[in-house]
Amino acid sequence: MFLLGGCLMLWLLLLQPLLQSLEARSWVPTKCTILQSSIERKTDSDGETYQPKIDFEYLVNGQRHTSS
Repeated sequence: MFLLGGCLMLWLLLLQPLLQSLEARSWVPTKCTILQSSIERKTDSDGETYQPKIDFEYLVNGQRHTSS
């Protein structure tokens, strides 16, 4: 049981991110256009936090993609 849990944690915390990083090396660099950017402020019981919000678009193989 502990071995299975250890293997799962190894996969989630180390191997999966490493494989995703290696896969991203084959991505083709492309230019993008920033459509809008702002900083969102959120307040909750823990205090205030700030989060950037950036909307952008880019073209790949003639197809337009936009952030969501």
